[in-house]
Amino acid sequence: MFRRLFAAVFLSLAACFISGCAGPAKTVINRESIPYFAETKILSVTLMNGDIITFDDDGGRYYERYRNKKRVIIGRTAPGKMAEIALDNVRRARLENHEVEIDRSGFVPIVLIVGVLAVIL
Repeated sequence: MFRRLFAAVFLSLAACFISGCAGPAKTVINRESIPYFAETKILSVTLMNGDIITFDDDGGRYYERYRNKKRVIIGRTAPGKMAEIALDNVRRARLENHEVEIDRSGFVPIVLIVGVLAVIL
């Protein structure tokens, strides 16, 4: 009895770890979409010339200057320097999402396999 229960629990946990049930999502967006994500932490930006600027753990943020209508991304780079990058110089940005994506496509087969193994053992 305990052997079956132990095997079923072990296989269920192993299947979840193997299938990668959940994980944080990172999104790459183009320059035109950046203003829509003003509240999201920007991890890095790719400039028009191909250079990649990576921000520190606090990330960069998108700001609009109302006096001169300047649109910029401001943040501290990984080496510790402050960077102010005009949005016109940015090709794309990599954002961190706080949401978690859950993959439920493998859940039913896992339950069936564990159930069959529990009956056999």
